[in-house]
Parts: sequence; C-alpha cells; structure tokens
Amino acid sequence: MGQGENKKLIVITPSGCKEMAIEQRIKEIIERELPNSKANIERDTDSEKVGGRVIWAGFAGNTSLRRQNRIFGLLRRELSTSEARDISFIFTYTPDEYEQLQAD
Repeated sequence: MGQGENKKLIVITPSGCKEMAIEQRIKEIIERELPNSKANIERDTDSEKVGGRVIWAGFAGNTSLRRQNRIFGLLRRELSTSEARDISFIFTYTPDEYEQLQAD
C-alpha cells in the first residue's frame, strides 16, 4: 500500500457490507468497551501508523502500564495481528488529566 493510502476493513453487518478505516474501527471498539470514553484515533501520514488518545474517567487510580494493558487487551481481542501492527501508541488520560494538559 502506498503512502497516504488508508487501509480499509470490510465489515459485514445485517444490512450488508461496508468499508471501515482501521482508525474508525479502533475508535468504535474503545468507545464501546470503555463506557463514556472519548477516543481520538488518527493515522500518521509519514509513518502510516495509527495512534491517538483515549480520555476515560475509569483510568483514575491506574498506572500507565495498567491503562495500556487495558487498551491493548481490548484491541487484541478484536483486531487481526496485521491490524494491531498498525498501532503506534495510544495515550491514556482521565478527564482531569487531559484538562490539566490542555491548560499547560
């Protein structure tokens, strides 16, 4: 796949087939599995890798490692090995942490 081309996934739904970019699929998995979370997932045009951030109150009191394990555990259950290889890093924040980051 050439630079700048988005990888698509064909999703079979009761109403038929549709293409879905892996970025959208990751966002949907995270927001479905972490209620009231907000995921911002994008593809880097230079590296072709996917990354972003997840803001979720449920991260409160968890270490960075535990947060990453939670995110990647969810994704490993639903993505193929080749899809998972496209992920670079997903930052994790509580709403308060993200608000503080924006204020700095």
